[in-house]
Amino acid sequence: MKGVWWHWSNKLLVGALGFVLTACPGNRTKEVPLQDRETQVLLQKSGARDYSLNNALAAALPGLNCISQARLGRHLVLAQPGATYDTQDTSVVLVIPYRPTDPKASAGVFSNVKERYVLLNPDYIRSWVLKNSLSGTNTALPDVLNLVLLHELGHFRLGRTGRFDEPVAAAPRTGQMEMQEVTPQYLTTDKRLELAVDSVAIGLVNQAARPGSPPACFSTAVTVQLLVPGANFNLAGHRTVDQFGSPHILYLPDYTSTHPNLELRLAFMAYYLHRTPEGRQQIDDYLYAREVAPIHRQEMDPRIFQGNGLKF
Repeated sequence: MKGVWWHWSNKLLVGALGFVLTACPGNRTKEVPLQDRETQVLLQKSGARDYSLNNALAAALPGLNCISQARLGRHLVLAQPGATYDTQDTSVVLVIPYRPTDPKASAGVFSNVKERYVLLNPDYIRSWVLKNSLSGTNTALPDVLNLVLLHELGHFRLGRTGRFDEPVAAAPRTGQMEMQEVTPQYLTTDKRLELAVDSVAIGLVNQAARPGSPPACFSTAVTVQLLVPGANFNLAGHRTVDQFGSPHILYLPDYTSTHPNLELRLAFMAYYLHRTPEGRQQIDDYLYAREVAPIHRQEMDPRIFQGNGLKF
């Protein structure tokens, strides 16, 4: 009996000692080089480093972190040489500027909530600025970075992985547009998620723009407040010119299955910033033109409506 007791007491002692050793902070490696983590993600995503916007990102992060740390408990970081992070610190989000090395891979801005990183393609940002900002020059690039990264922080706030926008390979051809105009564009669950993330981002902006906010928070919020209405006006203006004479000029088709039309999203964001009756009416007109009017047009389209079974 004594031998049995001695055998099991030794086992328990060794087990307890092992637990103490492995649980001791000095025997567990928590600090990981950020560049190693960046390399790991890029290998998984078939990407390569692109540091062409690092100066702009480094300038944007203090203001963004001023907003996100106070309201979300999140901290955006870049993988600077020699920098490390605690693998158990769930507040840290690694921002990785990259370019895809796989021609089939889509470029853009993507957040992985579980793995706590944001992939950001500088070429996509520059293209977005030139197409959608009111100035049409890279002077708006810092403001766009603020908007895009606040959107990605919205994904972290809602706990849902996603991206700022789904890049479109090519614009629809004329025949496709004609069929789209009789096809209702509904806000599916995925599209409503992106609108919800946009609303979180603008909610952060509105809170940070209040009197008494720290200067870094306030200045970042003001850039977004100025950018969104300007981008919305710019997109609507270009569309009006491009579709001059169209009877369905308010019809905003969605070019992907996951994201609403960008002009519609910007209209919602502009309304969240300034809740005016005119802004609400604009959104209502867009939604009617997308969801209701196409059904009525089907009744007049011989490709779809063939009468009520009457023979002529």
